[in-house]
Amino acid sequence: WGQRNNDGPPDLDELFKNLRDKFGGMFGGSSKGRIPKVPGGGGNLGGVIGFFAVALLIVWSLTGIYIVDEGWRGVETRFGERSAVTQAGPHWHIPWPVEDVELINVADIRTARHNSKMLTSAENIVVMSIEIQYNVKDAQSFAFEVRDPDLTLQQTAETAIREVVGNNDMDLIITEGRAVVGSATKEIMQEILDNYRTGINVVTVNMDEAQPPEEVLDAFEDAIRAREDEQRIINEANA
Repeated sequence: WGQRNNDGPPDLDELFKNLRDKFGGMFGGSSKGRIPKVPGGGGNLGGVIGFFAVALLIVWSLTGIYIVDEGWRGVETRFGERSAVTQAGPHWHIPWPVEDVELINVADIRTARHNSKMLTSAENIVVMSIEIQYNVKDAQSFAFEVRDPDLTLQQTAETAIREVVGNNDMDLIITEGRAVVGSATKEIMQEILDNYRTGINVVTVNMDEAQPPEEVLDAFEDAIRAREDEQRIINEANA
């Protein structure tokens, strides 16, 4: 770092001269004239600090550039509060921690499954398994109105399917009424999700499974076979 004067701190001009000599030797070239001296010795240090400050500001500003792909939406927030929703294309926002952006896919069809046991109108237990296909119709509501959209969807499906099954008997649910149950469940779910402003759009609700619990399945199948035998005997008698 150079020699220290006996009566004061080291001279800044001498300090920068030594630095130029060291870096010039490292890269195999002369460092003369690369950093101009400023009378008083403090100008060089201030210039270096200013240069790095400007460079950091430029790098920080570049981190605010983002691109929204087709079929996605960018939800911008400013200090955690919703600010704007951007469409597909390149965009810029004030970088973190002032603003942030969350990218949400609004084009893909998402799938969720729900399994549960519930009572029919005749108080019979039925095991249900449904598949829900949905997408996002409002990115801002999807990001802000509910804490956990997927959990909200599951709870809404539980509420809707219980209402539909509770208003029908088991025979309808496990036979020809599956399409009716799925359609009615979809309508109730969409109404609830819209009331909560979740931004979710239910596309279809399909019933994968509907049957009695395993504990009584054999007895239930015996009852079905008995009804089938009854109808067969009646048809034979009529013939």
